[in-house]
Amino acid sequence: MVLPRRYLPPIPALMALEAVDRLGTASAAAAELALTQGAISRALQGLEGQLGVTVLTRERQRLRLTPAGREYVTE
Repeated sequence: MVLPRRYLPPIPALMALEAVDRLGTASAAAAELALTQGAISRALQGLEGQLGVTVLTRERQRLRLTPAGREYVTE
């Protein structure tokens, strides 16, 4: 099934999720993508809102993918 374009997450949000998955922090992802930490955080919050699931857990200063987030990234 092909989803209409309006249901697809924005590319910057997907890039932020992938970078946070690899690097573990929003700050490191921001540095790699030449964005601010706040921009990464907002992109991830928007992605979670659009998907309707929590994709990251916040543990101290690290971000880890939830099982739903891991499944989404592997797709």
